[in-house]
Amino acid sequence: MIKLLDTHQHLVYRDVANYSWAKDIPPLATDNFTVENYLKLTEGLGIGGTLFMETGVDDPDYQNEAKYVQKLSDNPNNGIKGLIVSIRPEDDSFDAWFNETLQMNVSGYRRILHVMPDETSQTQTFRDNVKKIGKAGKPFDICYLPTQLSIAYDFAKDCQEVNLVLNHCGVPSI
Repeated sequence: MIKLLDTHQHLVYRDVANYSWAKDIPPLATDNFTVENYLKLTEGLGIGGTLFMETGVDDPDYQNEAKYVQKLSDNPNNGIKGLIVSIRPEDDSFDAWFNETLQMNVSGYRRILHVMPDETSQTQTFRDNVKKIGKAGKPFDICYLPTQLSIAYDFAKDCQEVNLVLNHCGVPSI
């Protein structure tokens, strides 16, 4: 039997990070969704491992989340094979966090852009920093709304040397 790889595993650890987006989604509004919960829920389904996908934590917490899940991945019983962590290519602190995550050997990066002003991914700083991700051989996941796909297209044209992943198919209204 071929084991499956879950490439988009979200976890919620409220003692590590805040998740404002979940405030109106019971039970995520108050409860955790831990690696133990995930393993119990998927037991017997043939999943051989996961790629943790950053969970859209509140801005002050995105580095805490990545560091915490990195520690969880040290335990092979948790099945976490890699991490897609949050990064802020628009920030002056990009290089420090980027270098730290390279030392953590993360699998890739993601920036949720559909909650940001359109201009966020249109700046040269943002694009130059994303190109650094590509030069490091890592993919960059982008999350745009359907109304922002022309912005995504222009961004992709300018970052052709980067492996880009369009998360959630442009977040369609389904």
